[in-house]
Amino acid sequence: MPPVKLSAEMALIVELLDDAYHGPAWHGPHLRGAIRGLSAQEALFATAVGRRSIWELVLHCAYWKYAIRRRIRGDKRGSFTLEGSNWFKLPERLEIVAAFPVSPAGKILRRELRRMIGEKVAAEKAAS
Repeated sequence: MPPVKLSAEMALIVELLDDAYHGPAWHGPHLRGAIRGLSAQEALFATAVGRRSIWELVLHCAYWKYAIRRRIRGDKRGSFTLEGSNWFKLPERLEIVAAFPVSPAGKILRRELRRMIGEKVAAEKAAS
């Protein structure tokens, strides 16, 4: 897609949005810095019933960064990684892997990852 010519106001919005994620941010720690070192289990923890977890809040922020970028660029809807909008369901199951299987080019081999997780789930079912 060709570069989009932004007005000064839009350029400022884009800059502030990027700063909020990557820093330095005017409001304090940027999002990536705030969650650095957080485990998946910690991110999924909600302090009370009806409260949002860090996982949900970060995904909510990512969705709205996508939505704003899409509107500024005039992109079509529906290219966000997950189906839905705004707030998303938490995963039913979370698998922690020591390392992602990658190709020589460094791309994650999703089929191999699914196979690894499938084998682990099958072994757990067989053991119970």
